[in-house]
Amino acid sequence: MIDLDEIKIASGDRPYGEIVEEKSHELTEILLQDSRSEKFRAIRYAIREMMRNAVEHSLGQKIVIFGQYWPVREQAEIVIYDTGVGIASTLTDAKIGDGLSDVELLKVAIMPGVSSVSSAEMDWQNALWKNSGFGLFVTSRFCSKRGVFRVISGTAGITVNRKTIVDHDWRFDGTCIQMKIDTAHLDEAEKDIHEIISEGEQLLGGGKTASKITKSLGA
Repeated sequence: MIDLDEIKIASGDRPYGEIVEEKSHELTEILLQDSRSEKFRAIRYAIREMMRNAVEHSLGQKIVIFGQYWPVREQAEIVIYDTGVGIASTLTDAKIGDGLSDVELLKVAIMPGVSSVSSAEMDWQNALWKNSGFGLFVTSRFCSKRGVFRVISGTAGITVNRKTIVDHDWRFDGTCIQMKIDTAHLDEAEKDIHEIISEGEQLLGGGKTASKITKSLGA
C-alpha cells in the first residue's frame, strides 16, 4: 500500500511523476528480479503510467498494488487500485462525456487525448511530465495486444483484449486496473508503444500529442 500524500510530500518541488518513476522502478525490480532487460522497461512503463493516473487524478489517499510474475509461463499480472473518486466522476467534473453512462465513460477514458486536465493547466505543467491524456490509451492498447487490460470504476468495468471490449456491471468507488501481460515478446515494446502513440496522434488529427514521458520507456 502506498500513501499518496507521502508521495506528494516527498516530491517537494519536483513533479509527482518523478517519485512515481522511482517507485515503479523499485516495484518492477521486485516483481521480475531484474532491472536491465527490455521486459523490465516494458512492465515498469505500464506500472508507471497507471500509478501516475492514481497520483495525479484520483483525489484518493491510497494506492494498493499486487503483482505476480510466472517465469515459466512467461506471464505477469499487475493489479493497481486507488481509493479516489473514480474515472466517471473525474471526467464528468471536467465536462467530458456529459450524459454518458459509467461504462461509456470508461470507453472514452481509454481513447487518446482524454484528460481531465485543461489545456490552460497543461501549459503550466512541467514539459516532461505533462498530462497529455495518452496514459490509459497507450497502456490499454499495449497490454491488450499481449493479454488483457481491465478497468473497473464507478458502476462498471470493461475488459479489453486484442479483438474485443467486454462490458461489466461492477461496483468500485475508486479505480481498479488489472493488466495481464505475455512477457515472452517484449523486446520490441518500445517500437510498439511508439506505433500506438502515433496512431493515437493521427486519430486526433494533429491536435494533442503525447507527453515526452509517455513516449519514453526510460533508461
